[in-house]
Amino acid sequence: MPSFCVTIRNKPPFPFHRYCLPLSSKKVLFNLNEDNRIVMAQHPTDMRMGVNGMCRQVQKVGLEPSNGDVYVFVGKSRTSMKLLHCERGGYVMYYKRLEQGRFPPRIFLRQGIGFRSMRWYERNHPKQGNHPKYWG
Repeated sequence: MPSFCVTIRNKPPFPFHRYCLPLSSKKVLFNLNEDNRIVMAQHPTDMRMGVNGMCRQVQKVGLEPSNGDVYVFVGKSRTSMKLLHCERGGYVMYYKRLEQGRFPPRIFLRQGIGFRSMRWYERNHPKQGNHPKYWG
């Protein structure tokens, strides 16, 4: 039976730990889907921040990071992106760094601190719903 495995390395002298779940298991390790609301930061973010720093950024504007929404942060150079998502077992952070090129300059809708939200469906089907121009 195929399985999904994650290897976690603790600080020395602890060994690697390997956690495997069968793919047919009802337990879900990562749970991102099109029903999640996507909330995007309107300002460049310091990519050195971890989960706690990103949670503080979300809480500064009066949002709750543990509500199941996906919070998207893009670095000042527009070459990296982090997604913060809270699931049953805790927080998950996804990190994407472009090998070449940059995210479009209009990825930040306007200056200032804050977030804007959209559904995954609106992001991928611009002609069938309200769709911000910056996604082109």
